[in-house]
Amino acid sequence: MIPDAPISTLRLALRTANAFIVEMLTACRGGRDFTDALILATLGQCNSAPIAGDVALQRRYGAFETPAPESLRRPISINAIAASLGLPFETVRRRVKRLIAEGLCDTAPEGVRLHQASLGAEQHRRALEEVYELVRNLYLRFRQSGCLDLMALPAERGAPWTGEAPPVRIVWRVASDYILRMMEHLLPTVSSLTRGFIMLAVVRANTESLSDSLRGADGVDAAAVG
Repeated sequence: MIPDAPISTLRLALRTANAFIVEMLTACRGGRDFTDALILATLGQCNSAPIAGDVALQRRYGAFETPAPESLRRPISINAIAASLGLPFETVRRRVKRLIAEGLCDTAPEGVRLHQASLGAEQHRRALEEVYELVRNLYLRFRQSGCLDLMALPAERGAPWTGEAPPVRIVWRVASDYILRMMEHLLPTVSSLTRGFIMLAVVRANTESLSDSLRGADGVDAAAVG
């Protein structure tokens, strides 16, 4: 958002984004341990880095039915995962070993990748579709509340998506990247990822009943409206 955006609009955008992060992380968990879910999200985001910067590849591997082949997915070391999430190396190594045993990821000389078969699993499909709907709702909520007008978004580029199936993998990659960047910003302010997630969940619980029309007047203390 631009620096001179009204504080009332920034408050609304912040609590909307906070709710999205909690819902996104819940969708990514799929019933798993929170830390395992973040490790899997980091794996997916790093594996797909070579695709993320290429519009043609993004489109080619955008739908659920077209996962990126193993040859295009870049492995990541356990040390890099630990550094990215601010976790001890041994914690990540132990958890990755268990995820490998469950068939969710595998190893290569260069590091770890999500298992190719897991990318086509029904559970993964449900997660992608849930995240797609969450991002869609986030966009609509921002647009209806007027937040988009203050974000100085770049002009649209390229042709619109024309595939019959929705681009759930593209949306998943972008949303995962956003979540991980937000967690990186959160890390210096909390002692652990779990505590960070609890803090986000508490904020969401405290503000989810507020209407988007209730933003607080500009100049009002932020604590008054969440």
